[in-house]
Amino acid sequence: MRLREENDGFDYICTHVNDFKVIGKNPMRWIDMIAGAFLIKEHGPRQYYIGNDYTYHEGQDIWTYRCGTYTKEAIDHVERIFGCLPKEGTPLPVKDCHPEMDTSPC
Repeated sequence: MRLREENDGFDYICTHVNDFKVIGKNPMRWIDMIAGAFLIKEHGPRQYYIGNDYTYHEGQDIWTYRCGTYTKEAIDHVERIFGCLPKEGTPLPVKDCHPEMDTSPC
């Protein structure tokens, strides 16, 4: 949900089932409003949210995300069901593979 336009951009609230994430210059403004109507168990910067690991890079003032925890948990779940998975190499050729030189129409 996109909220009100501020002088330097928009504030956003992302929701998923019973979780939400506020993105904006002053997220506490929105969290305080929500807390007035709903119980919020905890808030603050998250390291994990909906299957993604989040990292804030202070000097660059950016967030990055990856799915390492989700992937590990998915593999652990499959291994509990089917047993240990064998290690496999990449299915693509490593040597002489130059996709950037592909001239096909698509």
